[in-house]
Amino acid sequence: MLRVRSLGAGGGTVAEIGKDGLLKVGPRSSGSVPGPACYGRGGTEATVTDANLLLGALSSETLLAGTLRLDKVAARAAVECAGAALGLDALQTAAGIIRIVNTQMAVDMRLALQEQGQDPRSFALVAFGGAGPLHAATLARAVGIPTVLVPLYPGLNCALGMLQTSVRHSYVRSEIGSLERIAAGRLNELFGILEAQAMQEAREEGFSRGQVKISRLLDLRYPHQGYSLCVPCPAPFDEPARVTVKRAFDSLHQTVYGQSAPNESADIVTLRLQSEIVVPRLSLPQLPHTDGNTGRAMKGQRPLYHISQQKFEPVNVWDRAKLRAGDRFEGPAVIEQFDSTTVALAGQTVSVEANGTLVIAERGGE
Repeated sequence: MLRVRSLGAGGGTVAEIGKDGLLKVGPRSSGSVPGPACYGRGGTEATVTDANLLLGALSSETLLAGTLRLDKVAARAAVECAGAALGLDALQTAAGIIRIVNTQMAVDMRLALQEQGQDPRSFALVAFGGAGPLHAATLARAVGIPTVLVPLYPGLNCALGMLQTSVRHSYVRSEIGSLERIAAGRLNELFGILEAQAMQEAREEGFSRGQVKISRLLDLRYPHQGYSLCVPCPAPFDEPARVTVKRAFDSLHQTVYGQSAPNESADIVTLRLQSEIVVPRLSLPQLPHTDGNTGRAMKGQRPLYHISQQKFEPVNVWDRAKLRAGDRFEGPAVIEQFDSTTVALAGQTVSVEANGTLVIAERGGE
């Protein structure tokens, strides 16, 4: 199972005045029906999508998902109504909505990284979903992540991932004891029981033994701790494995909590066994290489609102379907495609990889 931590808001998240008299964004959503006011399906409340439309990140001239033309007049009316109580016009309110959403995501992402003892500078931010690439460049810059990766089909990424996800099962057994003193035979016996269960269920699902990959893990803690950390366990478990597991636990504890106790013993809390069966993967074709003329992908220009400078500035709009491997251009830029829209900021460069992934990088950090 994957650990998922939800941050921020979706395109349908509603903006409204809270009980404290301040502008709030979320957690309530308009959903897909009636959806944002700009969908023209009866929605009247201001949403993140309405704000992005007024600020120029989205366009009423481009069909959403190839079928839906966004209604800028309806979006303006909804956003203007949301900010009226604060004396804000539609543009100020839209900028406030996007600023709030981006700040909420940045704060949550910093906390998530800090909890794991991770440095944001060592990561790339992968932007997917229909709305993810609209905000990713701003979020990465705010948090200090140097690179954003936008897959070829970000709006379809979750569906494609689900269809290509390996079949995984997890098996758990509690066994409290000292890592130093537990008999190797006992640990191998317990893992053997879990493995037999995994093989039985794999056969029932129509998979052969050769298709199943088995991983062993141990949940460990220092004596008297109330929490544990999970580390890999070699198979079979023997004396060298005992040392390897302890070192892995000490290293992970140091990374997560900033301290460790290599000279102290460790207690086993739980045995975990994971079985994985790999399914066929989709192989996307490589893009043709650039001819050096990126003008083929240029759709024109439109004004994009610069929130910190509080003004519109003209930006180039690109057709992603016409981009080739090796193409490169400067932000600010808007890249449109059937299933999503990507925004790159001033001071960032956009380059296209052979597999179609957009790489957005800070100009000074390339």
